[in-house]
Amino acid sequence: MDPTSSPIRSRNPLDETEYEPIITPSVPQSPDHVVVPAPPVVQEKPAEAPFHGLKPFRTQIKRRHNPMPRERLVEREDPLRSKNERQRILVSLGNVAYLLLFGWWIFIAYVFATAALALTCNMRHARLTWKLKNYYVWPFGKYLFRKPFDENGVTESFGHSENTMLVGDAGPTPPGTWGFYAVAALMLAPVHATAAVLCWMPVVLVPMAKVNWTALKLCFRRPLQVDVGSGYPNSAYDVLVCTYQAANTGYIKYTVGGLNIVLFNLMPFVGLALVVGYLFPLFGLHVGGVVMFVLCIGSFAPLSYYIGLAISSLAAQTSLGVGALLNASFGSFVELVLFGSALRLGDLDELVQASIIGMLLTMMLLLPGICMVAGAIRYPEEQRFNAVSSGVGSILLFIAIIGAFTPTMFYRELGSSELRCQICHLNATNALVGRDNVLSILGTTIPMNGTLEGPFDCSGCFWGISAESVDQDPVWVNTARPLMFTCAAILPLAYLIGLFFTLKTHAHKMRFDAGEHGSDHEAPEWSKLKCILVVLASGLTLVAVAEKLVHVMKETLHIIGLTQRFAGMTIIALIPDIAEFLNAVQFAMNNNIALSMEIAIAASVQISLIQVPALVFLSAIATGGTYAHSFTMIFPTLDVFTVILGVIIFSLMSLSGRANYFLGSSLIIIYALML
Repeated sequence: MDPTSSPIRSRNPLDETEYEPIITPSVPQSPDHVVVPAPPVVQEKPAEAPFHGLKPFRTQIKRRHNPMPRERLVEREDPLRSKNERQRILVSLGNVAYLLLFGWWIFIAYVFATAALALTCNMRHARLTWKLKNYYVWPFGKYLFRKPFDENGVTESFGHSENTMLVGDAGPTPPGTWGFYAVAALMLAPVHATAAVLCWMPVVLVPMAKVNWTALKLCFRRPLQVDVGSGYPNSAYDVLVCTYQAANTGYIKYTVGGLNIVLFNLMPFVGLALVVGYLFPLFGLHVGGVVMFVLCIGSFAPLSYYIGLAISSLAAQTSLGVGALLNASFGSFVELVLFGSALRLGDLDELVQASIIGMLLTMMLLLPGICMVAGAIRYPEEQRFNAVSSGVGSILLFIAIIGAFTPTMFYRELGSSELRCQICHLNATNALVGRDNVLSILGTTIPMNGTLEGPFDCSGCFWGISAESVDQDPVWVNTARPLMFTCAAILPLAYLIGLFFTLKTHAHKMRFDAGEHGSDHEAPEWSKLKCILVVLASGLTLVAVAEKLVHVMKETLHIIGLTQRFAGMTIIALIPDIAEFLNAVQFAMNNNIALSMEIAIAASVQISLIQVPALVFLSAIATGGTYAHSFTMIFPTLDVFTVILGVIIFSLMSLSGRANYFLGSSLIIIYALML
């Protein structure tokens, strides 16, 4: 049999997908044509018709009918022999980085293992570790393969399945094997396990994570049958690993269990947050608020992505109307859990209000800007998106700002106010006149009858009103508060009308060409029951994490020196949307800016038409309808101006249906200036 036609089966240790590439005989076997691990070929299946209120996800859990698997080994030229000088330099730098970070201490571990085996007179295994030390210090361009017989000439029943290839149970155990297992467990396995984890975490070093994971398994599976060669072995041998480069940026698109590998690597934060937050106190152990804050922040991204993924798969198995209802109901679940926990605590209402404003600015300006710049990296000229769909979203945003800011403008104009001063002292030469007959000094409100003559000299004064005074203001109680509840009840109706418009009556105008991304006949692989269980498990975990996050919020902000307002506009506004950012950027880099814009529009519309009204009613139920420590539609005047300007800019940008790096960088600059 021609060795180049031998099938090579392997399993990526980072996923459970088995792949079977065939190296065709037509390709001459030479150092320039080798088998190397390649990043997965991700089959994206965007929605055929994105809608303003439904958040598209980058991956849907689909059962693919294509017999070619998602992951494969491919024929590829040695990148070190490439004519592209830039590629050669990058590959060389990655290989050297692996040598400096991992290769040398793996080399030392094998040297010590060789010495330990030699001292126990286990020379056969000592020779093996001495040979392998040169492979693991610099594995590039070398083949690690398994022979069908050991040094005694004992053959084994050798098939091509993964289990038979790696375990190899046939035949007697060679002498000294158990001694080698002991040395491997003490010296080699910890080194390879550590290297595999550390290579896995930065994602780009996934090829070396595979090498070390394979090495870890081979330490305990017929080690004497393992050999190293610089050329492709004959057909009787099975190649286990061959790679030419340590780093590959293509693995950023890698998925594990339907979750992007970057988000998957954040899953340990979830376990740590639960253990540190709930288990440690049972044993009298406590950690700093900043540590708990970081663990909770890292937990939100993977949990929110799993919830969105399960809802997306569940919606795909139902009717269009039910799917729209699921997206409308659970699309804002993460934000409502986080902000609801903060409002229930009682003294984070300023942070919640600032977070809503920050999320709107992020979705209208920052996210489209980043996507346009990212897309321009691969498509520098121009990308296009559906201007009609963006126009529908823009109209709904205008409706949202009218409904959300009407109570603000009404109360700012007609409500009572106080003259509030930071520093005051007696001074008979000055006189202050209190508007609406109220003067507030150092937080103390002093009623006045007409004009107060002469006793105070104050600085840092401004017209405002305390939360306690608002609840006593008849304008708020009798007019502004009912107006707020009325607007909050009307806004979701606009959302439903928009859904009916885009899903039913004018769906044909919202469609776009999905390109070579598959068809709709693919069935969701996650069952309805599994989707529901994922939503419940992730949702309950998210509630537990959010509870701990809000309890350490004030302490952490005080330590790092941030106000609630600034933290809400920046850090907290980004927490629920990290997964959506990743989705949108990857869409844009795959020349699908239309879906990137749909994510931005859908999120903006849901924030303004669903989340704001929901928070108003939830807060009213929790606080009994009082103004103090509750979420209301009475926003700061500067926030009103900022959001209105952001909606106008977003609408003007979306009218053209074109995206390029100039528009993207302009949106990012505007966002930075508004902060």
